[in-house]
Amino acid sequence: YLTIISSTFGIIGNILVFIVYSSKKFRQYSFSIYFRAMAISDIFIVLHGYRQYSRFVHDSFIDLVSDFLCKMGDFSVYTTCSISVWILALIAFDRLISVVYNQKLDFIKSKWFQLGSLGSIIVLSVCIYLPMPIYFNLITDSSHNNETNLTETVKICILDESKVSLVYWIDLINISIVTLILNNILTIVLIIFLIKTRRKIHMNSERKRTTVWRDRKFAINSIALNIFSFLFKSPVSFVLIVSSY
Repeated sequence: YLTIISSTFGIIGNILVFIVYSSKKFRQYSFSIYFRAMAISDIFIVLHGYRQYSRFVHDSFIDLVSDFLCKMGDFSVYTTCSISVWILALIAFDRLISVVYNQKLDFIKSKWFQLGSLGSIIVLSVCIYLPMPIYFNLITDSSHNNETNLTETVKICILDESKVSLVYWIDLINISIVTLILNNILTIVLIIFLIKTRRKIHMNSERKRTTVWRDRKFAINSIALNIFSFLFKSPVSFVLIVSSY
């Protein structure tokens, strides 16, 4: 029941995130729409916890109901994970532009740009994992049981063996490597800008020490979060890739 509990808390947490960033106080910030979109995406990810619970605890796998559900099952999970990760990169980009090029690139705060960026991320994620619904198939396997003298029919939702490693490589490159590099580049550029800006501003020694320490904490935390994100995501992809050979 741990899956059900964690999934339920995950849904409640993301609903609260959506409510908070929908409030008048946070809606004034350009990144609020991205956090709301990510909360919706994460809710869809967490909902798959119930799917897995039904599969392994009650032996009732919804993917076996039809060929369509078989193709869309894992595809929807991988796609929504990709959307959430790319939204994080979009938030980092928004933060960088807001701080460094606030006056020059003010259009990034417009609704059309934000919705266009989210739409592009959705289209990108769908295209990246398009091989999954193409190569996932619902197969019916029949076998004769000599003891009962009956023919048993088993449905299996399976990915084409020749494409397994391809899908897992795509996932590793997209979810872990590309987004890690992109997020770190955006973070490092922002850190360098903040450091240069602090040097230009005349401050007394005590205030300067406080500001420098704050900037260092920001730099360490930002890069560490990106690295930990990579470490938590990559092992699964590596194991799946190795097991596919």
